[in-house]
Amino acid sequence: MAVKEIIIINLTRLGDLLQTTPLMAGFKEANPGGKITLVINSSFAEICKGIPFIDDLITFDMRGFRERLVQKKYNLVENFRFLDGLIDTINCKEYDLAMNLTHSPISALITSLVSAKEIRGNTVDGEGHRMIRHHWLRYFFNVIPNRDYNPFHLVDMYLKAGDVMPKKKGLIFEVQDEDGERAEVLLKDRGVKNDGLLFGIHLGASKSDKTWPVSAFAALANMITREFDAKIVLFGSPSETDLGREFETLAERKPVNFIGGTNIGELSALVKRCVLFVSNDTGPLHLATAVGTKVIDIFTANVHFMETGPYGEGHYVVQADIPCVPCAFDVKCNNMVCKDVINPEIIFEVVKESLGRKSLLATAGSPIWNNLQVYRTYFEDDGLLGFYPVVKKPLRKEMLYCILYREVWNTIPGRSNEEQDKTDYKICDALSSLYTLENLSELSLSLYKEINALEELISLAYKGAETAGLLEKEARKDDLNIEKLKAMSDSLESIDDQIKTIGHANPCLRPLIIVFAFSKEALEGDDLLKLTEDTHRIYRDLITRAGCLSTLMKKIMLFFDSITNHVEAYENEKNTEIHSVLPEKEGFHASGNDIAPVMSACPKSFPE
Repeated sequence: MAVKEIIIINLTRLGDLLQTTPLMAGFKEANPGGKITLVINSSFAEICKGIPFIDDLITFDMRGFRERLVQKKYNLVENFRFLDGLIDTINCKEYDLAMNLTHSPISALITSLVSAKEIRGNTVDGEGHRMIRHHWLRYFFNVIPNRDYNPFHLVDMYLKAGDVMPKKKGLIFEVQDEDGERAEVLLKDRGVKNDGLLFGIHLGASKSDKTWPVSAFAALANMITREFDAKIVLFGSPSETDLGREFETLAERKPVNFIGGTNIGELSALVKRCVLFVSNDTGPLHLATAVGTKVIDIFTANVHFMETGPYGEGHYVVQADIPCVPCAFDVKCNNMVCKDVINPEIIFEVVKESLGRKSLLATAGSPIWNNLQVYRTYFEDDGLLGFYPVVKKPLRKEMLYCILYREVWNTIPGRSNEEQDKTDYKICDALSSLYTLENLSELSLSLYKEINALEELISLAYKGAETAGLLEKEARKDDLNIEKLKAMSDSLESIDDQIKTIGHANPCLRPLIIVFAFSKEALEGDDLLKLTEDTHRIYRDLITRAGCLSTLMKKIMLFFDSITNHVEAYENEKNTEIHSVLPEKEGFHASGNDIAPVMSACPKSFPE
C-alpha cells in the first residue's frame, strides 16, 4: 500500500534525529510523491535545515511543557490547552502512517491522538495503558534491558520498523552553501589555510561519565600534530568551554577552538573540512558521519557501540573489552576502568589505520590490545550495519548470541533447507574468521544448559499455542461458555508466568521473552475472536523464533565439538600447538576448501 502522508514523532536529541534520516530517505524512495511530517523537540529545530526529506516540520517545546507540569502557576486546563494546540497542528491532515520513535510517555500520549490509519511505536490504548505497535518497534523497546544480546544498530531498527531500505547507505545531512562559505571565513580568521589538514575533536558528551579524559585527548593531539603537521579543531557546546581551556593548557600546539562558537550549519561545514573526527558518543559525531567525515568513536560508561555507533562505512569504534562494559544505565561507577584502558597510544594507532598508514592494528598478539577492542563499520549483504572486530580475540558468549540473534530476528519463514545450510555455513565461517576459537569447553557447557532451557521454553510455547487454539475455537461458537473461557485464560496466564521465569533464569533468552511479553501487552480491542487469533499467533511466533535459535545453537555446539576434535587429532599427530582450525582471513569469506573439514561434521538438519 502506498503511503502518501507519514508523520514521524522523534522528540529526542540531535544524534537521534540524524539517525532518522535513512528511514526518511527509504520512505521517499518507496513512496514517490509521499510527504513526511516530522515532530521534534523545538531545541533541535536547527538541525532539520540540513535534512532534505522533511515536507512539514512541527516543533514541540518539551522543556517548556515539563516546566508547566511542575510549576503551580500553570493549572491543568492551561496544560491541556497547550497540548491540545499541538494536536490541532498535527491533525490539520490525516496520515496514512504515524511512527513514534520516542520512548517517553508524553510521546505515547501524543501519538495516540494523531489522526492516522496506522500507528507504529509507543502509544496508549483507550484506557491509558501503554502499548507498542509493530514487532520491530517492540524489539526496539526490548534493547535496553537486553543490550548485551542486541545485534542491530538503532538506524536499522528504524528501517525495519518502516519496512524500507534506502539505496544510499549512511546518515544524510546537506551542508548549505552559505554555511560552507562562512566556515572558510571562520578558518581564515583563525589563520588556517585552505589546504590545511584538520583533525576534529569533541571533548564533551551529554553526560560526564561518557567522556574520555581531556588529558588523554591532549596527548593524542600531540601525537597527531607531530606525525601529520596538522591543525586540531575543537568543537563543543557553550557548556564545554572549560574542557577547551583545559585542553589548551595541556596541548603542545594551540588548537583552533570553536567550542561554543558555531551554529549547527557552521559546525556541519567545519566538520566536513576535517580529515578525521575523534569524539565520545555525541550528536556532532553523528553529524560528522552524515557529512562524509571519517570518525573514531570512543565508547565508555553505559554506551553500547552496536546501538549508537557511527552509522556508515569505514568508521572506527574503540571500547574497553572488560566484563562490566557497557555498564547499566542506573550504575554510578567510582572506578571507571573503561576509560583507563583506552590510552592515547591506542587511539593514535587507530588514527593511522583510518588514514591508511601502517599501524599496530594488524598485530593481534600485541599486549597493547589487552582489555580493549577496535571495531570497523561496514554494511552487510542485507544492507544492515555490521561491526568488524579488528583485533582477533577469543569468542565471548555475548558476541556469539549477537550473531545468532541477528539471524533469529531476520529469519524468513519457509526458507529452504539449502538456504538454511548457507546461513549455518556463513555463521560458522564468521566465527572462524573473526574470533580465536580456543578453550571452548566452558562456552559449550553454557550453551548446553541454555539449549535445555530453550527446549523447555519451546515446550511451554507449544502448550500456550495449543491452549490459545482451543480458546480461539471456543470464541467462534455462538453460545460462549464463559467458565471454560476463563479457565483457559487462567491456564495461559500460568504458562506465561513459567515463560517469564525462564527469562529471569537465563538472561541470554530474555530477548525472546520480552518481545513475547510486549506482543501480549499490545493486544487491544474487545473483539474476542480477533483477540484469541492474535494470541494464538503470538505463541506461534515464539515457537518459530525459539526454534530457530535452538537449531542454530545445536549446530554451533556440533561445530565447536568438531573444532575441538580436529585440534586434538592434529595435536596428537603432529605433537604441536595450533591456535585455530581455520586460517586467519580478512572478512567473512573463507573458501569452501578451508572450512569444509570442520563444517563436514555439522549435520544438514536436526530431528524435531
